[in-house]
Amino acid sequence: MRNRLLMLLVSSVFASTLQAEKADGVDVVKGFFNAFGKGDMAGLIGSFHEKATINAVREGRRKPGEPYGTYKGKKGVEEFIQSLGAAFNTKEFTVENVIGSGDVVFANGRFKHELKSTGKTYESAWALKCVIKDGKIFTYDFYEDTAGFVEANR
Repeated sequence: MRNRLLMLLVSSVFASTLQAEKADGVDVVKGFFNAFGKGDMAGLIGSFHEKATINAVREGRRKPGEPYGTYKGKKGVEEFIQSLGAAFNTKEFTVENVIGSGDVVFANGRFKHELKSTGKTYESAWALKCVIKDGKIFTYDFYEDTAGFVEANR
């Protein structure tokens, strides 16, 4: 009887720990969006791992005047945020879903930006995949309709 109770207790603690781990990744990403929405740069940057990688739409070098490409580390996170601010006046940004399992979190929503270079409006659905490591965003892969961006740049 005692062994069964011990096994039940250990199983319950293990299950609770797994539940907490699943919620942690989602909470990290929700915390990032919350900081982003408030303009809390320290909180936003603090959401990322020291060795984070951001892939904004595609991997690789960024073209001048475009925020798309790869950013590395905390300095890269700062560069990413600066490039967004240099390219866009955000008119609307909505987060519709944030879901996760273990260390992988997905989110999606919509945005409306005014391009600073042309004054034209650019709207798109977006999707995000994050991998969480040590309670921080380790990889951040963001996808949107870049054809709309190209069109708004004409």
